[in-house]
Amino acid sequence: MPGGRPVKYNTLADARDACLVSKKTYQMRNLEDERLNARVRTRLLTAIQRREASPPKLPALFTSPNITVDVPPEATLSVASISLDLGISQTQTLDNIFPKFRSITPSTDCMQALSEVWQLLFNGPMPSDMNGFLQERASVLVARCPRPSDLDATRDFRAGLEQEHQGLLVCLDRVVQLYREIQRRGREPANYCRERYSGRLEKLWLAQDVVNSLQSQTEEFIKYLDGAGLDSYIADFKGSRLGWHSAE
Repeated sequence: MPGGRPVKYNTLADARDACLVSKKTYQMRNLEDERLNARVRTRLLTAIQRREASPPKLPALFTSPNITVDVPPEATLSVASISLDLGISQTQTLDNIFPKFRSITPSTDCMQALSEVWQLLFNGPMPSDMNGFLQERASVLVARCPRPSDLDATRDFRAGLEQEHQGLLVCLDRVVQLYREIQRRGREPANYCRERYSGRLEKLWLAQDVVNSLQSQTEEFIKYLDGAGLDSYIADFKGSRLGWHSAE
């Protein structure tokens, strides 16, 4: 057509073939991100199917109506308690660790920053089965909870829980900031092809859910200690009535 845009492809088949070549070239160039997308989607789907297929398993600790676990007074909660590695001899507290997060800049490696959060919380990568982790962590919290008659130990234990809860809120804020940074980068003209960042966004979205579940579990445990008591917590665990059950 005179003065119009020249025809790029002579036939529909040529256009389709060119589209397939372009798509294959993109996938090869972004192979790692594509694999990450697939892994995250598979993990989310598997978790949903597992929850629907069977109820949560009851930790052995909750099969006994009377819990008689002796917890030394010095065994206040620390970072190690989040990872279920009780680490009673450790004296490093959350206040000594959480303020060390570096500021997020345009050059920050957000995935490396996320791995630092996991290292802090889990002493390694995020657990593959968060449902089982939360249940086991609940049994650890119960096992370490002093008897109500031991006022000093109970006070120290609760103070440790509060400290842990505040630290988890800091971690949650960190993950949210990383998520927003990846969103911002995806909106930049130079990064207009947002698929390059979709895997990172999904991973950070999942991370927000994981850290939120941990802090909600700790917050709920504190509320039970201040209100209904430990026996009610155990009963509601057996009935899957705790808030973090629905968040798994």
